[in-house]
Amino acid sequence: MQNISQDELVRRLSFGNPWWKSEDLGETVSPVLPHRAFLPAFYRQLKDHKTGRVLELAGPPCVGKTTMLRGVVADLLDKGVAGYEILYCDLAAPSLAFSTPAQLVGTVAEKFGHSPDTELYLFFDDAQYLDGWRKKIQEVAARWPQAHVVVAVSCSSGSSPEENWQTFVLPPLTFA
Repeated sequence: MQNISQDELVRRLSFGNPWWKSEDLGETVSPVLPHRAFLPAFYRQLKDHKTGRVLELAGPPCVGKTTMLRGVVADLLDKGVAGYEILYCDLAAPSLAFSTPAQLVGTVAEKFGHSPDTELYLFFDDAQYLDGWRKKIQEVAARWPQAHVVVAVSCSSGSSPEENWQTFVLPPLTFA
């Protein structure tokens, strides 16, 4: 496993989270992307979702899960959530391949002074590429009980109702 410095990891994460430092937040998230038809329902589910749980966005490849996540980030920023309280991680990105989700959140928490009591929005995209992704994402939810943890996958995890896991399915062929 490659060992990279905290500063390098923050630099890599900053690339995918331009709202941490930009004044023009709308342009940094989704400059010309229209809102998806399912976005309002997914946003409501995120806001109604109890913290300490995982909200899974599942759907086939190339159905628009990343677009949905970006749309939710834009809505959160528009509604006044501070950019440093939002973390987006593309777990398929080679630059993040040597870090676990818990390490990524810990690095951001250290950078911005977050504690487990901080209400955060944590988005993990393409999690199916991470070995043992389900357990690793659940660990994040357990360590950060006030966080809204969202994971996007191209396959449903088959979660059971008694777990702290809820699934939102994005069906195919839903782009306008």
